[in-house]
Amino acid sequence: MIKQGLIDKARQILKDEPKNIKHVTFVLNRGTVICYGVNKPHKTSPLAKKFGHRSSCIHSELAAILKFPHAPKELRKYTFINVRVMADGSIGMSKPCKNCRALLVAFGVTRVWWTNKRGKFEN
Repeated sequence: MIKQGLIDKARQILKDEPKNIKHVTFVLNRGTVICYGVNKPHKTSPLAKKFGHRSSCIHSELAAILKFPHAPKELRKYTFINVRVMADGSIGMSKPCKNCRALLVAFGVTRVWWTNKRGKFEN
């Protein structure tokens, strides 16, 4: 039920964002949200460039990592959950792109879940 609650939380987070902001990445420790990030297509980061993101824009996974309140080496102990909320409120595919997968691996993150086109979670 934690994951369903994250879908509701993602909808709440994204309701005030521009329509092109669709992804939320939550960082969890034992079911508790530690931080989250949303995609920022008009902001850049050297890390985004390093991992090959188009135009060095910030994807939600990187935004969550940048907001992580502990040492980066601690990320490997946490679970990442991606949710994509479409403009009509439905849930879409939010599997990390190849660049974000490389980013997560570089930080030691191995537990990653995402929503699929049916609104279910996969890993």
